[in-house]
Parts: sequence; structure tokens; C-alpha cells
Amino acid sequence: MSWYKKASFGEYKDIMPSNQEGSMGIVFDVQRYGFDNYFVRTALSKTEDNISVSIVVTNGDLGNTTYSNYWYYEKNELDESRKIYNKLNKELKELVDKFVKERIPTTLLGGYIKLSVHDLDKEHSVEYNIPNVNYAKNIVDEPDWRKNIYGNRYPKYQEYSKKQQTEKRKNLFFD
Repeated sequence: MSWYKKASFGEYKDIMPSNQEGSMGIVFDVQRYGFDNYFVRTALSKTEDNISVSIVVTNGDLGNTTYSNYWYYEKNELDESRKIYNKLNKELKELVDKFVKERIPTTLLGGYIKLSVHDLDKEHSVEYNIPNVNYAKNIVDEPDWRKNIYGNRYPKYQEYSKKQQTEKRKNLFFD
């Protein structure tokens, strides 16, 4: 039997360094868009200099980064960094649940996460030596392109199975 037949996506904790902990989730688009799944990863890392909390969102198939952010803390701020890490995971869980429940296109995930964590511990959020990047990072804009294009007139879109379509047509013509 080949190794790949036994391979699985099990616990990552077996290979994680002892000075790091992390969470990872996959958000699949509930519509039919095959390339619209996203990996959401968070981590709390302890080094000899500082503690960092990070979030990285990437497209699951294409691999491009949609959103990333980092928060740095002093070595003696472990409790505060853990509090932010837990709050970040809680907010992300609520947000991805909302995406599935409301059938929001997953291409909007990065923008929604940016808006969700924008005010999260700004004092420890990383500032770069590139003014344009800092400016873009601090802009709070509308994350939903549907509102930008259509205003409040976004058409309701619903996909149905063949059985559901047949029933809808019967009801439409034979009522």
C-alpha cells in the first residue's frame, strides 16, 4: 500500500515547534465555485526577542495571500498576546460561520477579516517602513464588492438541484 493512501490531514500539533501554537481552518464556498476555498491560519509564536500573533489568509488552490496581519509583544506580555490570539480566533470563527450561513462569496473573506480585526489592539499591530503599505493597511473600506457595484440592488442569487428546479417549474406553470 502506498504512503499517500494512508496520509491524512491530522493534528498539526505533532510537528509544531514547542514555542508556537496555531489554528487553521478551511472555508469552502457553498456555491459551485471550485477555486474559491480559503485557508485561514493564526499563530502565536514565542521567540527569544518577542511574542507575535499572526493571521494569514490564502486562496486554497491558487495559493495567493488575500490578507495578513501581525501583532508584536514584549516577552513579558504573554497574557495580553494570548488574550488577543484567543479573541482573534473567536472573531474568525464567528465570521466564517456567517459566510456559510449567509452564502457570502468566499472571495470577500479577506476584506471582511480586515474589517473585523482592524481595531484589534492597534498599539501592537505591525507598522512597516513603507508609508504606502501602512496607509493601505489602515484604510477601512467596504469589503463587499457587491455593494460597490450594485448599491443596495444586488440581485438575489440561489442555486438549486435538478429536483428543486423541476418542482419550481411545476409550481410556476401548474398552480
